[in-house]
Amino acid sequence: MLGIRLLAFLLIAEGVSTLFWLVMLLPSLGWRDRSSVAVIVVRGVVGALQLVSGWGLASRNVSAPALACWALGLSAALLPLEIGFHLSPSNLDPTYRWPLVWAYAVYALVAIFVLRPKSSDSGPGTSDDVDMSDVGPHTWDD
Repeated sequence: MLGIRLLAFLLIAEGVSTLFWLVMLLPSLGWRDRSSVAVIVVRGVVGALQLVSGWGLASRNVSAPALACWALGLSAALLPLEIGFHLSPSNLDPTYRWPLVWAYAVYALVAIFVLRPKSSDSGPGTSDDVDMSDVGPHTWDD
């Protein structure tokens, strides 16, 4: 499914961009206040979760859709603290802070809806929850 592949790409891109952002901030963590450092560290963990879940979606891992839902939900919950209340460094124009937070929340909800478990006769928690049969194995040539 094209939607799963797109979500895999977006989650991998978010994870990698978070990694680069975190590496740029490492030298400045010593003089930042504790709340800012805490939000930065939590964003790093969520970014790693996004990278792993995106890679799992791309490689058709059975647990990846659930992990991706958690990553998207945590990221959407963290964004108001980071950007909306400006607890982490950002060069985003203040005019666009809250619209970006709301746009990301909509993106996360749509992605979670796409990744939601499909109804099946085999019951919840089985590998049949998300239909990833048409995704195919991940190659960089796709």
